[in-house]
Amino acid sequence: MAFEGKWTFDRSENLEAYLEAVGAPEEVRAKMRIGKPKLEFTKTGDGEGTIKLIGEQKTIVINAKRDEEYDSPAGLAYDKTRKVRTEKVSDSKFVTRGTGDQSQIVNRVVETRELVGDVLVVSLELDGVVCKRYFNRA
Repeated sequence: MAFEGKWTFDRSENLEAYLEAVGAPEEVRAKMRIGKPKLEFTKTGDGEGTIKLIGEQKTIVINAKRDEEYDSPAGLAYDKTRKVRTEKVSDSKFVTRGTGDQSQIVNRVVETRELVGDVLVVSLELDGVVCKRYFNRA
């Protein structure tokens, strides 16, 4: 698994517009602006892995299963869970889409994780608004 290992946050692009699009309250926006999350990827089986998103106050664990619907936390800022499906696009890219009620904002968010050289780019998209978060291998 090319993603396996630990990653440290570098920078974000278009974070403010994305947070506005998802309706994040100001308290959440303030934390996201200054937060420096870490990521850990561990392969647990064929088409399965664990993603740990480690924030300063909270850690969430996602037990991802390729091409199967599963429950996933909506992110560090929310206490919501959503149904998602992860698709492998290539050895260096995978996409996670919400499969639940599309009238709910959290279910319309598309997460793309892609290796670009030695950098992990996590793109978060909602209704055409895209935020990119960059991570370097630890």
